[in-house]
Amino acid sequence: MRGVNAGVQAKVKAAQPKAIYSHCYAHCVNLVLVEATSTNQYTRNFFGVLQNLYNFLEASPHRHSKLESLMLELKSKPRIKSHKKLSDTRWGCRSDAIQAVYENFTAIKKALEEIEEQSSDGRVAADAGGLVFSIMKFEFCICLVVLKDILFKCRTVSDYLQREDIDIVSALQVVDTTVKTIKEMRNEAKFKLFYDEATEFADNVGIEISEPRARKISYCLDANWSVEHTPATYQDRLRVCFFYEVLDIILNEFQSRFNQESRIYLSLLGDLQKRKLSSDSLFAEISAHFSLDLASLKYESSLFVNDCAIDATKPYKMLKQLAEHNRPNVYIELTSLLVKLCTIPFTSASCERAFPNLCYLNLNSELPSVKSG
Repeated sequence: MRGVNAGVQAKVKAAQPKAIYSHCYAHCVNLVLVEATSTNQYTRNFFGVLQNLYNFLEASPHRHSKLESLMLELKSKPRIKSHKKLSDTRWGCRSDAIQAVYENFTAIKKALEEIEEQSSDGRVAADAGGLVFSIMKFEFCICLVVLKDILFKCRTVSDYLQREDIDIVSALQVVDTTVKTIKEMRNEAKFKLFYDEATEFADNVGIEISEPRARKISYCLDANWSVEHTPATYQDRLRVCFFYEVLDIILNEFQSRFNQESRIYLSLLGDLQKRKLSSDSLFAEISAHFSLDLASLKYESSLFVNDCAIDATKPYKMLKQLAEHNRPNVYIELTSLLVKLCTIPFTSASCERAFPNLCYLNLNSELPSVKSG
């Protein structure tokens, strides 16, 4: 789709050079998380254990019933989060799955231990014992605590980008705010808070924090192994190899996937929303791309930022107010530009929501003919 040589983007631009490529922002957030959780070893193993937990506990009604009964017995809150299945496309469910395991960890552990002790099937008992071994590690606890926070932040922005009333300027602002928030997390003080929370959680569920044996770098692989930096403690290793690495991957993916061609032209909308003039270089680039008169565009923009009759901040409402106050005849070039910029798509969520309804209508339209036949 996005290939610059043989993708749909390249084929469309071959027919219309002024076409602007824009990837769905909500999908971009999902792709950021896919890359972060599949590249890092700790997150990859963590989600593998979560998936195995769901597959094992939900494969049998008896196991599911045992877990539900233990959750009701041990839970003090009136609302109980049930165990969720992971999905490669709907990353909101991964946040729910982590939250469910975090809140019901004791019940899940007890259910697996009872299944291991009571099952007459050796394979089932072995699987239950293996899952207990996997979740009773401190690495699982630190991943549970850190990813619960990170995925919740990313889910919030993903849900916002799927709203029907969102505009492109607000979408860019939300993405920039998310990137800024994740950047502020990348420090030792924030990791110390996560580490302390994970330590407290491990103490409450009976997990011992043991220092794993440090791996030695073979002299055959690297002649300079003695001068290389290696994390001195287990906590340093988790901070460098897990926490910092995951945040760096997320930040790099946000930078690459949201640095789209459309962002350059849409920055003018953000300036108009803030009632300030854009730079001369931006005016020149936009006027050249959309075949607009540069002098008229700059003059009209200077009038627009001081026009008290136009107080809307959303682009489509700006156009509506321009029409209501007979301003299109005043802002000829600017109105033409706003119309073109507002047609740039930035999410396909509304189209995807409409598709199941179309299928439903199509099915209902065929029912009378089926019955008559």
